[in-house]
Amino acid sequence: MPTIRSLLLAAVIAGCASAALRAQEKEPEADLHPCPSISVPFTTQRISINGDLSEWHNAASTAWRRDSGRGSRDNWATVKLLWDTEKLYVAFVITDTELLGSRVSDDGELWLDDAVEVFIDAKHNAAAVGEMSEEQYLREGGRLWGRYRVFLQDDDFHFIVNVRNTIATCRGKGLDFADSSWDADIPYSVLVHGTINVNTDVDEGYAVEMGIPWKAIGVKPRSRMVLGADFAIEDVDPEKRFPSDWCELAHFTQPHKFGHIVLEGGPDISVPQTKKALWIVSGVLVAIGITGLVFWRNRRRLLTGEAETADITEHRLERIARQAQAYIEEHYTSDELTTAQAARHLCVSERYLQMILKKQGKPSFRDMLSAYRVERAEAFLVGTDKNVTEIAFDVGFNSPDTFSAAFRKRYGMSPSEFRKNHRAKG
Repeated sequence: MPTIRSLLLAAVIAGCASAALRAQEKEPEADLHPCPSISVPFTTQRISINGDLSEWHNAASTAWRRDSGRGSRDNWATVKLLWDTEKLYVAFVITDTELLGSRVSDDGELWLDDAVEVFIDAKHNAAAVGEMSEEQYLREGGRLWGRYRVFLQDDDFHFIVNVRNTIATCRGKGLDFADSSWDADIPYSVLVHGTINVNTDVDEGYAVEMGIPWKAIGVKPRSRMVLGADFAIEDVDPEKRFPSDWCELAHFTQPHKFGHIVLEGGPDISVPQTKKALWIVSGVLVAIGITGLVFWRNRRRLLTGEAETADITEHRLERIARQAQAYIEEHYTSDELTTAQAARHLCVSERYLQMILKKQGKPSFRDMLSAYRVERAEAFLVGTDKNVTEIAFDVGFNSPDTFSAAFRKRYGMSPSEFRKNHRAKG
C-alpha cells in the first residue's frame, strides 16, 4: 500500500505536470490582442437612464481626445461602462465647444450631427473575416473601402445617438449591407450643457447615457465574457466634420479591429456553505485517492524522473484534432459553421485549435471543412440526379460559385464536368 509520504509526493508531481500543461495551452494575450481592452465591472445598483451619471459608481472608464474646432478642449470624449444581468450600460461625457445638430428622425444621417456611436460584435467572431485572403473576402460578399475591409455581420450592432436626443439602431446583414430595418428598444438619454446651433457662445458639451439590453443583441452575459466593441464621437463644426473613435480606426465598421470589453464580476451562484464544504472535502479525498493510484501504477517512472508530460500532451493534441474532424462531419451541412464555433465546442481558443491542426500535419479547419464538403458532394454527384445548386446547399456551401471553386480546386474540373466524365466511364 502507498504511504502518506508517497501520496503527497505524487500529488506534488501531478500538480506540476498539470501546471505545465496549462502553461503550454495558455495564449500570449499581449501578442494576440493589440487592440484596446477594458474590464467592465458588474453593478448591483439600479441605473436610471436620465443623463445624470452620479449613480455610475466604480464604472470602467476610457478616454481619448482630438483637438479641433474652437478652443483647446474641443472634441474630448470619456466613455463609462457597467453591466448587470439585463443590460450593458454605456455613458459618454463629451466636451465640445460648439454643439450642432438638426436631425430629429432615425431616418436621417445622425452621424452628420454632433453624436456618439457604439459598435458591438456580440459573438466576438470577426477575426475570421480579417484572416481571409482578399480573394476569398470579395468572393463571399465583402467590400473594400479604399484599402480597408468594411463589413457588418448579423451579430454586429450599431447604435448612434445625436445631440438632438434622437437614436438610430441597425445590425449587420451579410458581410457588407446594414439591416436598418432591425430595431431595438434601447433606453437612452441626452443631457446638453450649452445651446445647440448657436455659434455666438462657447458650449461645454453633452452627456449620453444608454442601456443596451442583452436580449436585443442575443447575448447571455457571464463573468469573463469578451465582446468586440468600439466607441466613436462625431464632432461637426461649421467648417468640417471631425470623427474619432476609441480604436483609432480609419473606418469604424471594421469589427476585426474592434477593441475588447471583458465582463468582470457578476452574481455569485453559490450553494449553502455546508454543502460546499462537503463537496470540497469529497473532492480532495477523491483527488488524493486517484493520485495515489496513479502514483502506485507509475511509481517507477515518477520517482526516476521519466516524465510523461510530452506523451500526455501529444495524446491530447491528437484527440482534439480527431474531435475537430468529427465535429465537421456532424455539422458540415450548416453554412454558418466557423472555426470559432468549433473551438468553443472543443473548449479551446480558435488560435490554439489552428495550432493543434498544424502540429498534427493537417490543413486549417476551414480547409478541412471545405474538403469534407467536396467529398460529400462527390457522392451526391455520383449517386443522385440532384442538380449542382441543390448539392452545393445540401453540403453546406453558401453559394454554387463557392462550391464550384472548391470542387475545381480539388479535382481540376467543375462538378458538372466531373458528373459527365463519371457517367461516360460507367
